[in-house]
Amino acid sequence: MVYREMNMSSLENYKEIHEALNRLVDYFTKDISVRYHCPGWLWDEDKGGINFSPYKQLLKRVREDIRKCEKDEAALKSYLDDPSSEDYILTHSALRINGYKYRDATDLDMKTIFDEFRRSGTFGDATPLDKLAYFCLLQRFLYKWGGERLERDSVEWKMFRTLFLQTVDVEVPEAFFPGSLWTDKWEYRIKPRIKICIEIIENAHKNTRYV
Repeated sequence: MVYREMNMSSLENYKEIHEALNRLVDYFTKDISVRYHCPGWLWDEDKGGINFSPYKQLLKRVREDIRKCEKDEAALKSYLDDPSSEDYILTHSALRINGYKYRDATDLDMKTIFDEFRRSGTFGDATPLDKLAYFCLLQRFLYKWGGERLERDSVEWKMFRTLFLQTVDVEVPEAFFPGSLWTDKWEYRIKPRIKICIEIIENAHKNTRYV
C-alpha cells in the first residue's frame, strides 16, 4: 500500500521522537556513568526498575516504519505529478474548494453525512456544495490528517471516489474559492480532460471490492 502524502511535519516529528527515545535508551544502557547518578531501584527490576528491552524492540519497529514512510512518500510524489493517476485527479479535484471555510460558514454536519453514506450508500439531504466541501475535507483526512493508512477498499475510499463522481460539475462560489494556487491543476490539467478522468475513477471504483 502506498502511504500517500504523509504530512512532512508529522514525519519529522516522528523522527524526532524516535531519536529522543533512542538517546534515552542509549543513555541508560550504554553510558556506565549514569549508574552513579540514578537511584538503585532503576536497575532492579524486582523493585520496579525499568526494563529497556521492549524499548529496543520498539525502536527497531519505528526505524523500519520511518524507512517505509520515506519510501512511500517518494513514490507518492510521482503519483501526484502524473495527471493520469487516481491520486492526482482526486486530490486536485477536491482542493478546488476551501472546505474548511465552507464547513465553518454552514455548520456542515460531517458525521451525519458519513453515517448516512455508510448506512445507505447515499448522501441523504446533502447539497451539491455540501458534498464538494466534504470531498475536500475527506481528501485532507485521507492524505494528511490520519487516514493515510486506510486501504483503498475502505468505506472512506468508497465515499471519496463517489464524491468525485457526483461533484465534477459543481461550480465553486467565489466566497469559497481557495485561490489559483490550489485550482490551477483542476482548471488546466483535469477539467479539459474531465471525461478521461471520470473514466479513470469509475474504473477504480468499479474494480474495488469494498469491505
